[in-house]
Amino acid sequence: MNLAVDYGRTPSYLLSQLQNQWFPIVLFLCVLISVIILNKKIKNSHLLFLFLAWSFCLLPVSGLVNFAFQDISTTANHYVYFSLFIFSLILIQIIILKNLRGYLVTFGIVAYMGFFVFQSLERVRIWQTSKIFFETMFTNNPQSYSAMMGLAKLASDDEKLHEKALKLLTQALVKKPKDIIAISNVATVHLRLRQYTEVMAMEPYLFDLKFQEAILKRNVDGSNFLNALGQAMHFNGNNDLAILYLCQAEQLNPISLSIRQNVERLFMLLPLQELPHSCPRFSNFDDFLKTAAQTSHSKPKDKE
Repeated sequence: MNLAVDYGRTPSYLLSQLQNQWFPIVLFLCVLISVIILNKKIKNSHLLFLFLAWSFCLLPVSGLVNFAFQDISTTANHYVYFSLFIFSLILIQIIILKNLRGYLVTFGIVAYMGFFVFQSLERVRIWQTSKIFFETMFTNNPQSYSAMMGLAKLASDDEKLHEKALKLLTQALVKKPKDIIAISNVATVHLRLRQYTEVMAMEPYLFDLKFQEAILKRNVDGSNFLNALGQAMHFNGNNDLAILYLCQAEQLNPISLSIRQNVERLFMLLPLQELPHSCPRFSNFDDFLKTAAQTSHSKPKDKE
């Protein structure tokens, strides 16, 4: 019934999923109509003002502004704590109204909160492990991108079932063909399977304009993609591109210990005459792409 608190979805998402969003829409309209009726009947301007203030506090997570975790997570309780303070003021205002029987209002509020307490207790079983959580999500909605990504990560990282992870990631890419999270994970899984040719075949993504923008917005996922690409190039004997990609991965995500170790390991394995003095550093990402285009065998796509 979509009672769980979710991140605000974008207007385009809501319009494409209206058949699944009827309950929260109807609930919001009922609350709005109730507040307007109470405001007119009781002639208390504070109630409507508080409701508007509550709506205003919810704007940052309403979906009108995009943010990364809309794509991968559906838990947003920590984003609505501030707005819940305003909501509590609305309840207090209703309770102290002299025109309403306080005990009836109190009973209604307790019953309302009790319902959500029961719902939370039901969710505890699902939240016990990530595996149960994502399996439940996938069972309820086999087309869920978040469920596919979550199960794929568990399969590859924890269960070492890389083929299973690859199958789930492939399904996720059908939903979002140029999603950098899915693509970087696919490259990483291919690398774990030692399928270096498959990783190198993903190099043309690097020269796609939208993918380049995604790398800059999600630098951790971009660095993971470049890390996989660099290691595949090294194992295939192309150390020029290996150094270029691994060093750029480290520049995008300098706090990653694993990427730094991969860079150091590459320098140690190279013959002395091939050893560069240091990683090539670029003042901006465009300069890196130009160098990559000159060194790579992949043909960059023309910018649209």
